[in-house]
Amino acid sequence: MTNSLNRLDSRARLAALRASDLMDSPPEAAFDRLTKLAVLLLNTPVALVSLVDERRQFFKSQVGLVEPWATMRETPLTHSFCQHVVTSGEPLIIENALRSELVKDNLAIGDIGVMAYAGMPLFDLGGESFGSFCAIDTKPRTWTEAELEVLETLAAIAMTEMQLRRTLQELHRTAEIKDQLIGLVSHELRTPLAGILGTLRVMEMDVDPKADNTMLDMALRSGERLLRLTNDLLSIEQIETGKFPVDPVPTDASRLLQDSSEAMRDAAAEQGISLVVQPTHDRVLADPDRIAQVLNNLIGNAIKFSPRGSAITLSATREREGVRFEVRDEGRGIPADKIELVFERFAQVESGDKHEKGGAGLGLAICRAIVLQHGGRIWAESELGPGTSMQFVLQSA
Repeated sequence: MTNSLNRLDSRARLAALRASDLMDSPPEAAFDRLTKLAVLLLNTPVALVSLVDERRQFFKSQVGLVEPWATMRETPLTHSFCQHVVTSGEPLIIENALRSELVKDNLAIGDIGVMAYAGMPLFDLGGESFGSFCAIDTKPRTWTEAELEVLETLAAIAMTEMQLRRTLQELHRTAEIKDQLIGLVSHELRTPLAGILGTLRVMEMDVDPKADNTMLDMALRSGERLLRLTNDLLSIEQIETGKFPVDPVPTDASRLLQDSSEAMRDAAAEQGISLVVQPTHDRVLADPDRIAQVLNNLIGNAIKFSPRGSAITLSATREREGVRFEVRDEGRGIPADKIELVFERFAQVESGDKHEKGGAGLGLAICRAIVLQHGGRIWAESELGPGTSMQFVLQSA
């Protein structure tokens, strides 16, 4: 980790320091606990987490500094011992500052009362030296090996905290970029895809029924699948940005089931699967378009994993907490340890035919978001073999 003979104005070092967002950041308990611990364990009046740029040192944490430095949380380099830890990349141990050629003229001796100093370097993940974790005494002092080991351990903990903070920042930035990309793709693809599908459907109407339409059918199915994926991406973007409104109104549960059954009947028939709607007279508070999206997703998912000749049953039953909708299939089921994962974004339950079944793992995450927006809840009940039951509850009307 040692990066010997660093220049304080090194571009790489300063870039890494600025990217950390530590300079001029507010105090944080994680660092303050460490400096307080240093004071207690080492019996020193002052302990610092000091970060050094090309013109000053900034105290991410400090205990025991005199004013005005405690309030300012920084000093110019004329008052910095820590700069020497940065430039050497090594611990700096001083027992009597007045007898040290390195720091005997440093203004921190007179203005802050620094006489004995022990500082351990702080590095980032790339090995750049940021500053030091130091303990200060106002009188000459001989530092014991045990004290220096304690200081080194506290410095290591401080570095871990800094590195974890940096890792979390990178994860957040990656997530932001991914969400921006999702939004861009969904918006830019949706309009041209709709136009292409419209053209293909017009072509389908003009094609001789006796002709081989295999290529046209494949193009239509591929286009429709891509449009569904694009719509799912757009829904995810709306969920993430809080632009995913629902407008619940009193609605017949039977109508919701029947409409989704009709919408998905051709897809089911193509796979040799029948859709069975059980009668109901219940009413719910629902946004019909959004709940149709939920039911269509659940039915489409059931179709993908149901064998030919099987049935998918749709029902709605009044219960104490509301009306419980259920989409039950006769497919292979979901392993017990995967049930909670299926509602996560981009989640895929591993299977031998996962590439054949396709899907981006967005549908169930969207279902969950819609149901939650309605104030309901959604869950799965399944075991390997007998099939899967996807259920959600909405408020009765």
